[in-house]
Amino acid sequence: MTAIKEDTGAIREDTKAIRDTMATREDLTGFEARLLAAMEDRVATARASGITDAALIELARLISADISDPQQAFRELENAVEIAIRVQQEGRQDSNLGAFVDEVLARVAALAATGAYDEAASAIDAALVREAEEARLLEERRQESRARSLRLLDAAIEQDLLRRDAESAAARLVRKAEIELPEGASLFDHLRAVQDDWYQRGRDKGLNLDLEVVITLARHTVDLAADADQRGMALNDLGLARAELGTREAGTARLEQAVETYRLALEERTRERVPLDWAMMQNNLGNALQTLGTREAGTTRLEQAVETFRLALEERARERVPLDWATTQNNLGNALRNLGARAGDPARLEQALEAFRLALEERKRQRVPLQWATTQNNLGAALQELGTREAGTARLEQAVEAYRLALEERTRERVPLDWAMTQNNLGNALAELGEREDGTARLEQAATAYRLALEEWTREGVPLYWAMTQNNLGTALRELGTREAGTTRLEQAVTAYRLALEEWTRERVPLDWATTQNNLGNALRELGTREAGTARLEQALAAYRLALEEWTRERVPLDWATTQNNLGNALRELGTREAGTARLEQALAAYRLALEEWTPETAPYYHGIASQNLAHAQSLLDERRKAP
Repeated sequence: MTAIKEDTGAIREDTKAIRDTMATREDLTGFEARLLAAMEDRVATARASGITDAALIELARLISADISDPQQAFRELENAVEIAIRVQQEGRQDSNLGAFVDEVLARVAALAATGAYDEAASAIDAALVREAEEARLLEERRQESRARSLRLLDAAIEQDLLRRDAESAAARLVRKAEIELPEGASLFDHLRAVQDDWYQRGRDKGLNLDLEVVITLARHTVDLAADADQRGMALNDLGLARAELGTREAGTARLEQAVETYRLALEERTRERVPLDWAMMQNNLGNALQTLGTREAGTTRLEQAVETFRLALEERARERVPLDWATTQNNLGNALRNLGARAGDPARLEQALEAFRLALEERKRQRVPLQWATTQNNLGAALQELGTREAGTARLEQAVEAYRLALEERTRERVPLDWAMTQNNLGNALAELGEREDGTARLEQAATAYRLALEEWTREGVPLYWAMTQNNLGTALRELGTREAGTTRLEQAVTAYRLALEEWTRERVPLDWATTQNNLGNALRELGTREAGTARLEQALAAYRLALEEWTRERVPLDWATTQNNLGNALRELGTREAGTARLEQALAAYRLALEEWTPETAPYYHGIASQNLAHAQSLLDERRKAP
């Protein structure tokens, strides 16, 4: 307490001295002197902090020159003195910002203590200039580091792709996105844009690894999603990548995952909240169901696909979103075409044609050339399916024209896998026409189209499509072989069919496996007719009977009828080489079964063929029975 009393007394003495000094200074105006005298306690504290009288007088002069009201001037001076005292304190304290800042603050405090406020401000300005230059250099280094990091990440991604590590590539893409992300931007949105680029490249260029990367990225965006809308969008993205990859793979696991993913997405983005997005996801679900349906025996998945597309069209109205409406009409047409082919229902095929033609009213070539080409391709497929069941060739000629139009936009450079698809389809239509013509030009064109397709539809990239095209090539070669004296083409056909069966296994795609077994039987039967023995003919019978184990009348009535007719042909040929009538009688039974489904209404062209075969077999049997 004694020390405090002594200090207080010292301040009182100092205050009295200040009052006396200020009252007698000749360099002060009366107003300035009164201002300083009125706050003698703060002046004493200022002096104690190291501020000179000259500095205090300078403050008073600056304020009195600006303000005439005594009370306002007093308040301003009081505040200025507080700031001046704080400047002195800051000049002596450690700023924790480094020696440079401490040195500047100390120099500023020393200048301010003498009233050299302009010089103090200049010292700070000089320091700020230096600091700005430092900041600029730091920013340059930061940007250089950012650029180096991005370049190294790009190089690392290239290595990941070379070693086929989709998980690692996706992780690096996420890291890249975090570095590239503008301030305030959404990482979720940025990553979706990145994955969309990879998805389009993987889809259009046939790059499966890119789609694997997208799947990993999409799973990451699902985890990043902040609400139901974002989860729905991310799940839809994931479904798209799984479905696209699933169409290229032999199994159905990816497609099943895609269906489940779309259904989860539909729980997040509901019809009530976002009707157009809901319709878009229904459309995507329909596509996955349809692809699954083409690989399964029954029609359940295809029926589900048709229903799903029709649900989508309830919201995707033509007036509201014409191009989206056209997309779903196109997809509905595909489902109806597959369903019509599977069920042997011409009405469904006619509905498919109508859906494709509606789609083309909005999908104009000038507006959306690739989408226009897609629908032309699909229209060709429906026309071809109808054409195979009719006696004339008008529909088949229309199919060829539709495919050739599609290829004008679906070029190999732009969309190699789609180009291959249309080449394969063109081959099918040409082969069907070639079977109905005397010459071989169409069949040779078909074989060329298939071989072109196989240049892009490789076994490694799209094994099921590769197998399909091998099967189709085998059919064209077989038909050519039937018109040539030698057996080279027929042997090539057998080889092509057996290659197809390496990927089109019974477990993976039972109906496609049955297709190739039927076709293999045809090639073996034709070879058998040219050989003295019956081994090839017996092999043909075995192949047909295997086909009938999956091509049942209930599942695929028209295909079942096809194999019954072919079985009859092999039995008839064997019957001509045997003494009894058993094989010929079996052949008659097979033809009659075929005619139960190949009716004049459902398949008039093939009805005529089976009727001729039946008559021929009956004639042979009648002759055999007349023989002694």
